[in-house]
Amino acid sequence: MKILKLFLVITLVTMLSACTSEKSEPVAFDAKSFSQVLLEGDASSLYESYSFTDEMISALGDDGLSLIQTQLKALGELEAIEEPKVSESQGYTIYSVPCKHSYQNFDLVISIDSDGKIAGIVMGNYSNEEVADLSFLDSEEVIFGDEYKINGTLYTPKGIDTYPLVIMLSGSGPNDKDETIGPNKPFEDIAEGLAKNGIATLRFDKRTYTYPRECASDINFTIEDEYIKDTMAVYEMISKRDDISSIYVLGHSLGGQILPRIEKMIEADGLIYMAAPARDLKTLMSEQVSYLETVSDTDLSAYRSDLARLDDLDNINDDELIMGAYKAYWQDLLNFDQVKEAKDITIPQLFLQGENDYQVTMEDFKIWKDNIEATFISYPALTHIFCDGDKGPDAYMQKGQVDDKVIEDIASFIKG
Repeated sequence: MKILKLFLVITLVTMLSACTSEKSEPVAFDAKSFSQVLLEGDASSLYESYSFTDEMISALGDDGLSLIQTQLKALGELEAIEEPKVSESQGYTIYSVPCKHSYQNFDLVISIDSDGKIAGIVMGNYSNEEVADLSFLDSEEVIFGDEYKINGTLYTPKGIDTYPLVIMLSGSGPNDKDETIGPNKPFEDIAEGLAKNGIATLRFDKRTYTYPRECASDINFTIEDEYIKDTMAVYEMISKRDDISSIYVLGHSLGGQILPRIEKMIEADGLIYMAAPARDLKTLMSEQVSYLETVSDTDLSAYRSDLARLDDLDNINDDELIMGAYKAYWQDLLNFDQVKEAKDITIPQLFLQGENDYQVTMEDFKIWKDNIEATFISYPALTHIFCDGDKGPDAYMQKGQVDDKVIEDIASFIKG
């Protein structure tokens, strides 16, 4: 997959990037050497030196590794590649390679499947950074769910007996609990900021992140499986606690779009929409492609062809993939009118929007504002992840922090 979430369709593609490929003899993998070539060597030579899954080859295309290299060079001169950290997850070997750059440090995270093939390349936070002081909060790791066990983190403010809690729903694709993108972890920023304001949070890894193979093999997989079942399990667990005085649900991007659907299933005290699409995902993706064609030389005609297929879902086979998802998923998502559903909601609603967001734009914000009785706040200099930055995908490559004003506004909404 491309290392950046250039637009929402790519996150859908990565959701299904862990499909089982034909068995082959495992190959030796040197994560440090691979990283060295990817960062400053002939990136295209890696196709010959290493094995990739069919899904990775398809997602990368002919110049995907060179594009990753170009994007990473935006972080400055390479200063050092440090010793990789190795872990196991869901049948994959995960190599996290700390890379020091003159502008921004990061971990190059490479996933290797059981056949020794490269199944994923993403950018993570630099793992050798000093640990932040979180003495103002208590952190508890939680596990919930029946058929699928999901990992989450509960932050509660120290020195307070009861407090409101926010359930956090990340955007499209296989996001971890921090909604990591490049060197940024916006959900971690928000959780820490709210804890300072006396508000608890629970954020969790998405099912598509923890169980990619199972989700990829289910042709009936829908939003119900991606979000709603796990959110209801979280709510059931949290609502039994005596220390929780009220429950709010925060959704970012696609997680915000489906909030009106979530609200019907639980008894929440308020909803917080962060960069939530008011229009359907097909329209947004088409708009994103048009924008990216003005700022990049990348050929996106294949995505336009796939988008066109969504106009005729009735003639698509149930087991046929369209941009990483099956027919059932698209039918479920495209038939949901979030604005219409939100009109009937009586609990308080807060809409937040970055004005430098090219993925979900001010047009969506205006649609919400024209149709819903709620609180609306936009931020002139903020991007899709509510960090300060210029409009465009390059902003995700730069380490940022969710703006303090955003966290203050969320806290005021909950307390007010």
